[in-house]
Amino acid sequence: MKRTIKFNLFPKKVGGVLVECRPIRMRVCYAGYRVDFRVGYSIEPEKWNEEEGRVISNTKNRFRQTAGEINKAITALRRTNRSHIYPVRAAGKAGTDTGRT
Repeated sequence: MKRTIKFNLFPKKVGGVLVECRPIRMRVCYAGYRVDFRVGYSIEPEKWNEEEGRVISNTKNRFRQTAGEINKAITALRRTNRSHIYPVRAAGKAGTDTGRT
C-alpha cells in the first residue's frame, strides 16, 4: 500500500482572512485514510519551501524560533511516523479492524 507523509501550511483564517503566520501540519495518507496533525510550529508563507516541506534556512518565525529548530522537529516527526507505519505494514494489519467495540 502506498504511504505518503507531507508537511505543508494549514490555511488558517481569522474573520475570513488568512493569518500571516500559519500553522505547519503533517498530512499522513495510508491505506485510503488521510489524517492531519499540527506540528506545533507556525511560519510565514514566504519563509516556507513548499517543494521540500521545510522552512527556508536562516529564517525565524514571529516567535523567534529558528528554521533549524523547526526543521529538526519536522525530521523527528517524519522518522517517528515511519517507525509506526512500517511495523503495521509488515504485519499486514493496515486497515483491519482491531476487534474492539
